[in-house]
Amino acid sequence: MKRLFIRVYIYFGVVMVVMTALVSTIYMRLNEKSIIRVYDSQYEKLAKSVSTEVYEYVAANKPDNFENYLEAVDDVGRMQQADIWIVTNPNVNGRLKDDFANVDINNVELPSETKQVLNKAYQGKTSTYNNYDMIYGTNMIHIATPIRNSGGNVIGAVLVNCSVEVQDRTISQAKKYLQLSLIVALAISIILAFVFAMEISRPVAKMKRAALSLAQGNYIINKIRRKDEIGQLAVSLNQLSEQLKENEEMREQEEQRRCEFFSNIS
Repeated sequence: MKRLFIRVYIYFGVVMVVMTALVSTIYMRLNEKSIIRVYDSQYEKLAKSVSTEVYEYVAANKPDNFENYLEAVDDVGRMQQADIWIVTNPNVNGRLKDDFANVDINNVELPSETKQVLNKAYQGKTSTYNNYDMIYGTNMIHIATPIRNSGGNVIGAVLVNCSVEVQDRTISQAKKYLQLSLIVALAISIILAFVFAMEISRPVAKMKRAALSLAQGNYIINKIRRKDEIGQLAVSLNQLSEQLKENEEMREQEEQRRCEFFSNIS
């Protein structure tokens, strides 16, 4: 029965380990994508919030008070580990005044991808991209959203630039926890495989001993209560044991009657 136990244990163990590893891998990928979406959504909300505030300052025409807001924007950017650019739209008349911008886009040599997201913002669309940035010298997330005036015209844009390092650290930390969970899950899988293997091999071993007892003339009843195929096999073995016992008793009775018959004759 040791061979049966080992084979069942290996089969169960391999299946459970493979399933655990597969589920964990899929979950890691989904979790990574979820973290990226969360960060993108967070920075997009930040960009739109700044755009709304700039619109209100432009509508009120208060450039003096806007200096205080720019300081607050810088503080928020430092907390979020992001650069927040407020730029004018050079493609329209009545564009955002320089008093309400904190970056002169004409003095910055932008990568083509950054220009593309800004152009989409100038067209009234919020867009994002993630790539290596020559200005920062690292992989960056860039999110641009339009700034409109009271007439709905796009007069500028808010560009949020943030390093993916923060995002990568979060993903890395999440992977560490998932890997630890995977190790625990694998350990539990091995234990469960052992339990399942014992659950199958133990009643089979009992039935083997019962069959050997039958061969020796010991008609015992298996006390195996299961509602599966193993239980059905145990019931059949018990029926066989009872039938053999009855046959043996009938044979003994016939033998006794035969002996009595010959004794009476003599």
